[in-house]
Amino acid sequence: MAHTVVITQVYLDEHGHGVVTCRQCGVTGPLMLTESRDTVRGHTCPITCRACHHVFQIYFVSRRHRRHAVLLPGLLYALYTHQPLDTITVTSLSAGGLSFRTSHQIGCRVGERYAVVCGHSARDPALVYGDIVITRIQGQEVGAVFTPPRNSVRA
Repeated sequence: MAHTVVITQVYLDEHGHGVVTCRQCGVTGPLMLTESRDTVRGHTCPITCRACHHVFQIYFVSRRHRRHAVLLPGLLYALYTHQPLDTITVTSLSAGGLSFRTSHQIGCRVGERYAVVCGHSARDPALVYGDIVITRIQGQEVGAVFTPPRNSVRA
């Protein structure tokens, strides 16, 4: 019989500080990384709960903005012509960008700019509109960062 290992993600800030919660007893405590964040990024390591002594695996995530899993309908648009290119499903969202799945293969390339609109409906106050730059394409899975509009004026 296969043994399943549950891995807990720990989000680290720019100083290597995070918060970890024991899956066994629920106790939450601070975590300070003594090594470089680049050393542990992408790796799991064991940690022992100080309260119940349960040993579990943690995975360090070092991001500027926490990513939230979502399932929001949306549309991908050509940036300057505002022509809809495809219906999309936004699968994760953060303050810095988003990931989405396209309905079918489209001709996007890494580094190109587009616009996205996502939310539940046109009347939804949580509707998101943004200019994006594609950073990752894996089949129909696309990652992008938000970018300020090209015609915006900065004070």
